[in-house]
Amino acid sequence: MCRTERVAAMPDVTRRPPVLLAAALGLASAVAAVTIGPAASAHSDPCHPNHSCPSDHHSYVWVDSGGRSWDCARPGAEEYNPARDTTTITYDKRSYHCFQVGSSDTARPAPGAIPPAVTQARSSSTTAAISRVVDGDTVDLTNGRRVRLVQIDTPEVYNGAECYGPQASAATKRLLPAGTKVRLLPDPATDSTDRYGRLLRYVVRVADGVNINLRLVGDGAAAPYFYDRQRGRFAAQLERLAQRARAKRRGLWGRCPGTPYSPYSAVSTGR
Repeated sequence: MCRTERVAAMPDVTRRPPVLLAAALGLASAVAAVTIGPAASAHSDPCHPNHSCPSDHHSYVWVDSGGRSWDCARPGAEEYNPARDTTTITYDKRSYHCFQVGSSDTARPAPGAIPPAVTQARSSSTTAAISRVVDGDTVDLTNGRRVRLVQIDTPEVYNGAECYGPQASAATKRLLPAGTKVRLLPDPATDSTDRYGRLLRYVVRVADGVNINLRLVGDGAAAPYFYDRQRGRFAAQLERLAQRARAKRRGLWGRCPGTPYSPYSAVSTGR
């Protein structure tokens, strides 16, 4: 967990009228730049290498417990952009200014402000609409393509339902009803399609930026599955979400208590 540091009090910019926003944020940055010192540069807090807290410098994407992806900077950081970083997140008593990756906020970045990894993800993503949910980790699109949610696995529902299979399918149906607009994100660490021709993608709801792959794991409806030992961009977050769900006995971890945690194998909950 990030260390807690004392900083000078900052103006409450989250509730100011828009006309005063730039001035207030400018003052906040000036104060923080003077008083924070080393905290506004790279440091060795363990939460940063693990990506388990928001970034100080827009250097990686952090995923919150709800499966939403955020790109953040601390007040006073050179990369902080008040015109774009309009969401304030408080984590471990520290404030971060962020924009949500996959939301409409990402359409208004300052030139050159998005790190290369995020730019690559956005440039290679596509938008589509959900036609139907096939099972917990597979959906059909209105354009006729089928998508296998990458880096996760849910219990089977066909050819003999596995424990929690029907519930996992129901969870995905609740999250992705027919007509839902989604953004499909490929992962450079994995194949683009599987042997059945299904697209391998992260499925992100356009309306609120929720990454459904991560959300299902966090809810205990799915488990991480790094097929062929390919660990993608969200591998660490998926493991943290799964371990938390397992500790709290959410979803399949509570309903199917004999399920082993084995992220390099398909989930096996039993019949």
